[in-house]
Amino acid sequence: MAELYNLCPLFAGNNEVDQLNKIVKIMGTPDKNEWPEGYKLAQSRGYYFPKEKGTPLADIVPEASMEAIDLLEQMLKYPSRKRPTATE
Repeated sequence: MAELYNLCPLFAGNNEVDQLNKIVKIMGTPDKNEWPEGYKLAQSRGYYFPKEKGTPLADIVPEASMEAIDLLEQMLKYPSRKRPTATE
């Protein structure tokens, strides 16, 4: 959705690690208690999440309405179980 607004990839990484770093730079460091399975997978691959506060999506997608920003934030949650379903 953000890519439709900006006409470019939101997380344009050169490889897996670069991609994850770009996601964390925008979304902030995931909470270990909220997403333990993500931390477990990352650790098994030797990846450690950098400490980042994140960047407000409104700064990245300035043309999006507040409702669109809210939807983007919901769709980009780290744990997939917390993302909205297609029906929602």
